[in-house]
Amino acid sequence: MIDVVAAHFTDIPAAEAGQLAIAAISTMMGAITLARASAGQGLSAEILEAGAKVLTARKAATPVAETTFSLRSAPSRNSLTR
Repeated sequence: MIDVVAAHFTDIPAAEAGQLAIAAISTMMGAITLARASAGQGLSAEILEAGAKVLTARKAATPVAETTFSLRSAPSRNSLTR
């Protein structure tokens, strides 16, 4: 699985691609696990969105705070159950 993800990082050396692949897989698995364990759909969507922002920011060379990604329409942050 790591090799499959690392193969997508064609612009960097293989060793660095492997490290990024491990980080990407860890981020994806962590986001999925936390989203499933969260108290509500809004928080679940927020967790998945945050994971996606981190992963897509690297490709676009854009700071995470400026990256936009939406899985679906979620309630406002103020209405989330934490």
